[in-house]
Amino acid sequence: MERPVMMCMKKILIFSSDYGEGHKQAAHALNQETKVFSEPSQIQVMDFMQLVHPVMNPLFRTMFLKSISKFPSLYGFLYTKTSNLQLSHDMAKWSLFYARKVINYIDQFKPDVIVSTFPFASGCLSGLKSKGFVKAPIVTVITDFAHHRVWIHPYTDQYLVGAKSVADYLMNCGVDESKISITGIPIRKEEHLPGSKPFLKKRFELDPHKPVVLVMAGAYGLFGENMFTVLEEMAELPVQFVIVCGHNRKLYLSLLKKVPSGAINIKILGYTIEIMEYMFIADLLISKPGGLTISEAAANELPMLLFQSIPGQEEDNARFLLQNGAAKMASNPKELMKYLQLLMENKMILVQMKKNMRKLQKRNAAANGMKVILQLAQIGTSMEEVDHTAFVEQTTY
Repeated sequence: MERPVMMCMKKILIFSSDYGEGHKQAAHALNQETKVFSEPSQIQVMDFMQLVHPVMNPLFRTMFLKSISKFPSLYGFLYTKTSNLQLSHDMAKWSLFYARKVINYIDQFKPDVIVSTFPFASGCLSGLKSKGFVKAPIVTVITDFAHHRVWIHPYTDQYLVGAKSVADYLMNCGVDESKISITGIPIRKEEHLPGSKPFLKKRFELDPHKPVVLVMAGAYGLFGENMFTVLEEMAELPVQFVIVCGHNRKLYLSLLKKVPSGAINIKILGYTIEIMEYMFIADLLISKPGGLTISEAAANELPMLLFQSIPGQEEDNARFLLQNGAAKMASNPKELMKYLQLLMENKMILVQMKKNMRKLQKRNAAANGMKVILQLAQIGTSMEEVDHTAFVEQTTY
């Protein structure tokens, strides 16, 4: 009698970071996806910056976020200046300062595959692998639609990307096509409540007969003082606004005070776990163009009206959407109101944007990504035998 084949438990280590919601949420989406796979696996998610700088990380994160909100032009300048630099060599040298912490952590867990949703973790892992300290395959999940070499490292075994344009960029930079999988950016599962959009609108105490504009206001100060001035104009439109403040408690309380009295068409929310449901019922999304937000909007065929994009990857993401006809972009509150009125009065424009957003969909991105990751986990350390020579020559390690 033939004995049953015992499947070996595979260990997956994911390095992420909270220096941007997309890095963290992509890791979370992959983590959640392992629960529905038949292959037995053990997954561990670690904040890379917290691991290497446990004391200073909170300060570093605060400084990073402040620099984006207070000095966006400087951030954009540095981003652009480094976009075409081959950073692998420098990042490999930086990794030596905290290599022991990363190596010890990896040795304790003994992963079959290592995944990174954070570019600096990817650079560190590539540097350590070049020295023989890391044996497992390395998978980098690129969480933007932007083009930047900070993600590209010679000892990365596989890249998971959100669109063909990103794959084309990687190949132009010397990455072999076999190392790239266009899976989409991993997003939280699309678990809509049962029923139609009118049913869900009623559940959320919204008028089922009026359009809904969802505003993602919590991300790094989308609602500045100049945005508060348009609340009264919003209140006069025949549209329902759902403004989500996320974890930004200060903004939530400010909006509650500043929303005009009697403005029954403006609903203010703090943090909600039902953001995908709100996207499902919305007709338009006002937001900054983060990679995760774009992917979630595409999953719901939700056109976007972009506002206050941060110079750097968000501007690149915005360009990606505009080139694909899935968004409009406003640079100030006056333009925002102009586009709002245009899109609400000319439904054919909105319908076409919806169709264009549908073309950007990558269904089951987290599941497809996890399939690639588990395949590499099965291969395991045999990936050491892959010839990296051609790519290494280009990056001059």
